[in-house]
Amino acid sequence: MTCTVDLDGDEAPPTYTSLADVYDFKTAAQAAPRYEALYRAYVARFGSAPSLFVRSPGRVNLIGEHIDYAGFSVLPMALNRDILLAVGDIEPVGPGGTVTVRLHHADHAERYVDTEWSHQSGTVLEIDKTVHHWGNYVQGAYRTTLEQIQSDARIGQTLSRFNLAVSSTLPIAAGLSSSAALTCGASLATMAANGVVMKSRQLVRAAIDGEHLAGVACGGMDQSICMLGHREAALRVDFAPHLHVSPVPLPLTSAGEQPVFIIAQTLKTAEKHKYAAVQYNLRFYEATLGAVVLARALNISVPCKTYHAVLNAYYGPEAMRSAPAETLAEAMQRFEDIFPVKGVVNEADVPEMLDISDLSIASLRARYAPDMQCDASGGLHLFARGKHILAEAHRVYAFDALCKLNAGSSMPDPDGTLKALGQLMHESHRSCVELYDCSSPELDTLTTLAEKHGAFGSRLTGAGWGGSCVSLVTADRAAGLIASLCEEYYYQRRPEWRHDPAGQQQLSNMIFASAPQAGANIFRDLIL
Repeated sequence: MTCTVDLDGDEAPPTYTSLADVYDFKTAAQAAPRYEALYRAYVARFGSAPSLFVRSPGRVNLIGEHIDYAGFSVLPMALNRDILLAVGDIEPVGPGGTVTVRLHHADHAERYVDTEWSHQSGTVLEIDKTVHHWGNYVQGAYRTTLEQIQSDARIGQTLSRFNLAVSSTLPIAAGLSSSAALTCGASLATMAANGVVMKSRQLVRAAIDGEHLAGVACGGMDQSICMLGHREAALRVDFAPHLHVSPVPLPLTSAGEQPVFIIAQTLKTAEKHKYAAVQYNLRFYEATLGAVVLARALNISVPCKTYHAVLNAYYGPEAMRSAPAETLAEAMQRFEDIFPVKGVVNEADVPEMLDISDLSIASLRARYAPDMQCDASGGLHLFARGKHILAEAHRVYAFDALCKLNAGSSMPDPDGTLKALGQLMHESHRSCVELYDCSSPELDTLTTLAEKHGAFGSRLTGAGWGGSCVSLVTADRAAGLIASLCEEYYYQRRPEWRHDPAGQQQLSNMIFASAPQAGANIFRDLIL
């Protein structure tokens, strides 16, 4: 399969002049009214027309949950739901002048209130991460993108003030990476407004760092797929030794069609900020400490803060590059044999496990979870988390290998391949339930119903604790699966949606089918 994306992020995101450059004919016709509505909303709010649009897609992770921050590869795809940003009123500001950015949400202005920020050109914008405001994601990406711009000696210190209006078809806190789509879009908008050209990998880095500034730990998968997505394939995103993506073409069905994925939201939001200390951030902390404990048990002398780094040090870089699946299979057994504590660990006992008895909890946090709020009062499940991470990393390579082995139309048993992929997704969900404790009753119900009604496999996607699940199905069975889930899940919880046009519209963004889509781009001179 020929891949046209910039696999290492060494080119700038594309700029287009037509919706047809990104969307197929049917989807472009459906998308055009959104751009028109955002154009009108920008004019109504700021009194002038926008200069350009930025499109930044959401993503669904097909397999590889909670392992990106452990250094392992993941396998997501970009979605046909996205965030749009209208950018305008761009005005250069000389050195020492005041740069102001004004931000407006065109869809939910009552919930996401307008904000603006100012700073002197050449100074650092301060962000208060203790204040949980949606604009923090945009401010964070804005600041880190400016830092990338200003670190380039070829670019002067002249920055631009500008305005932003945002519109989205991505459900919020649904596990579809609306936050990464927003930070990627904000980074790309900041680049465009300041009249510079940056490489995609620079923008990925800025978006990752921007989300960190907003107070949320993230590993980089979400920003990578949002920026580098491919219209014809999922992507395997590698983080070591550096960011690299490779296309993973999906096997065709016996009818010669590409399968699709049904994304279904639980109606239970997964708000990162609200519960980060006992959910996402705590898992990040457990994964880091588990890797450090494993490195100590293996007598590895070099510092290792991720499981990937531990395996790299123990088995060697060549083994991890040339035979990652085989290396992981051996590492899973080694981990079972050697990890010192299989049960729950008190945080106060970790220094002793590391033979650093005089290390305080405060110092432990500063070393392994800096700038991160964590609540470990319920204990640390280091063994269970590590077991999930290694097995899930192995499943990613198994999924990738099945897809690439059976890519194309001349396959002896294409539906058998889809069943095998579905089984990997099923195993992934069970691991998230039993070992990583990041599912929810709603997610378990939805995945069970999806598999009951014809999905080859179904699993939670995103951080978990609510949000969405993803299910693999053939295109001809997608509508039937959606109808069954509406009947047995959504109408049971929202009966008023059954005959309400507004409810049906809301439902269309709660459950939908998607094939892989292209990554973020700019639209200039768009004719609407």
